Amino acid sequence: MKISGSYTFNAPQDEVWDLLMDPNAIAKAIPGVDHFEPVGEHAFEAQLKLGIGAVSGQYAGRVTLSDIEAPTHYKMTIGGKGQRGFVNASGTVDLVGQDTQTLVNYHGDAAIGGQLAGVSQRLVEGAAKTLINQGFKSLESQLAERRAAAAAPPPTPTPEAVGPAPRPVSPPPYAPAAPGLPWTWVVIGSIATLLLIWILRRD
Repeated sequence: MKISGSYTFNAPQDEVWDLLMDPNAIAKAIPGVDHFEPVGEHAFEAQLKLGIGAVSGQYAGRVTLSDIEAPTHYKMTIGGKGQRGFVNASGTVDLVGQDTQTLVNYHGDAAIGGQLAGVSQRLVEGAAKTLINQGFKSLESQLAERRAAAAAPPPTPTPEAVGPAPRPVSPPPYAPAAPGLPWTWVVIGSIATLLLIWILRRD
């Protein structure tokens, strides 16, 4: 079974590429995902539950990315199995920058086994395209949220957060400085003390 199509994002190519490389964003974009985590470099394990016609059921599989050429191209390999059968698929994703937009082209080929193999190919293709479109729309929403958050001004601190203004501190009462001893007295006193110590040691 072959699947191909395209989707246009209202965002520059670099932003779309970063989004497609974010595991958290991809996990949010997969309908019915229960589990999605990295298991190696550019490899992820997923568990999901689908409720779309002929492909309804629980599935578990692995997604691997390869031939990565940022920010324009990568290859995706998918191996999954579930209550209704298994799916082994591979495909490519290509990004084309178009001014302030990005065109994403995808092409894939899937092999289906088990009970899924007895389902009409047209129904399976329809379910696959539905999932893909839902995923792209979710990614588009996440991208819009990211751009809005980046453009938002920093929050203005409230008076409660800043706290009450500091109370003015009254200067201490004036006290005249104690008069210092003239330095000559200090020298004479030091010499006298040394002489006294020297006389006591002699005695």
